[in-house]
Amino acid sequence: MAEHLRVQLGEQLRRLREQAGLSQEGFASQANIDRAAYGKLERGQGNVTLITLARIAVAHEMSLAGLLSGITLNPADIQAIPRIARGNRHASRFSKKENGK
Repeated sequence: MAEHLRVQLGEQLRRLREQAGLSQEGFASQANIDRAAYGKLERGQGNVTLITLARIAVAHEMSLAGLLSGITLNPADIQAIPRIARGNRHASRFSKKENGK
C-alpha cells in the first residue's frame, strides 16, 4: 500500500541525485535536510513532509510536480491505509482518554 509509494519516491530521489552526480551527504546539504533522513527517503522508509519535498525540488531546480512525475497512485491502496498511518498519530490516545481508560 503506502510502501509502494515510498519505494517509488525513493527510487525517483536516488535517480535524480545520481544524475546530479552528488552523494547523499552532498545533496542533503544542498537541500538543507538531514543526511540520515534523506537516506531513509531514498530507501523508501518513513513519511516525507511537504516542506522536505519542496526543499528537494528546489535543490533539483524543478517543480514539485516534476519531482513526483512518474509516481503512480492506486486510489484503492490509498483508501486502505489506516487513518492512524495518515498522520493522525494521537487518535487512539485521545479516544482512550475520552472513554475514561
